[in-house]
Amino acid sequence: MNMSIKLNIPLENLQDFGLEESHIGKMVFGHLFIAIGARNILFLRAGDFVTKEIYEKYCKSSIKILSPLDQDAVNTIEDYLRIIKVGSSSEEEKLTAKSDLLLFFRRKCLNGDLSVLNFYYAFKKLFKLYDLDLAYEQYKVSHILNHRAILSATLSTLSALMLNVVDFSCLKDIFNTSFFMDVGLIKQSIPCFHIMQAAEKERLNIGDGKKYLEHLVASDTLISIFDQHPIFSYDMIRRSIQKFSYPEIAKIVKCHHENLEGTGFPSSMSYHVTSKFEQIIHYSDTIIPFNTFDFVYGDFEAIKTLIFQNKDISWVRGKWSSYVAYKEAA
Repeated sequence: MNMSIKLNIPLENLQDFGLEESHIGKMVFGHLFIAIGARNILFLRAGDFVTKEIYEKYCKSSIKILSPLDQDAVNTIEDYLRIIKVGSSSEEEKLTAKSDLLLFFRRKCLNGDLSVLNFYYAFKKLFKLYDLDLAYEQYKVSHILNHRAILSATLSTLSALMLNVVDFSCLKDIFNTSFFMDVGLIKQSIPCFHIMQAAEKERLNIGDGKKYLEHLVASDTLISIFDQHPIFSYDMIRRSIQKFSYPEIAKIVKCHHENLEGTGFPSSMSYHVTSKFEQIIHYSDTIIPFNTFDFVYGDFEAIKTLIFQNKDISWVRGKWSSYVAYKEAA
């Protein structure tokens, strides 16, 4: 599914933006434009990282930014999260803050025009990415994986809140685990179109990813990277495992392509039930396509379509509770 959405913010709202050396290796939360003649040309999208090459090419240019961030909305999200974070908050206070946050999400994002990037921005600010270098490396190898990581981390965190997870440390671990869930696909820094195609085919139909690569007579290395990427992802996440309060949550990555009926990979494991945390983390992997995404006002419309048109996939893979949570939120 094409997840691009037409930029529906008036371009007269463009503001000046100074690209500085300190931006290298950091994510930008707005669409960056340069003026060429009478036209403003997009060269970096919200959610992308500023690379050294980008900085050197455009640092002396006249740059404008078009940001889907609403600072008041971000502040509201952060305020609710801080109540959940504070150790002195009672369980009742945390659950109330969670409910208020989800009500805000339903009104402003799920059924409104607030960009989902506002939630990612607030989550990232309070949760922190455990391995910034790995996040930057993932972006440099694959913009698709970076955009998907942003959406997966955000969707998983919201799913956890919908399922009454109000342990702040646990939410942080879920956010980070989901962000780096597929980082193993960049093993050996191979930015391969066919790997992304295989991953998308696997998302849509269990078993089709490897069949696609075998049909192409892809190299053994490529097939191995695809088949073993859950293990590779966990190995890369382990570089920062000391930052996890619940290391067992990170281990879920190793089995995020295993299925209830034992038809998954890499170990063909089968289970009778899946835990709540497995469902939360696996769910976004089922829903979010391997595609780039434009973060703009009203962008959750595209994600809503994915959520509510994928009931059968969600059921088969044992992530039904997250689907039900979103359905009830709507």
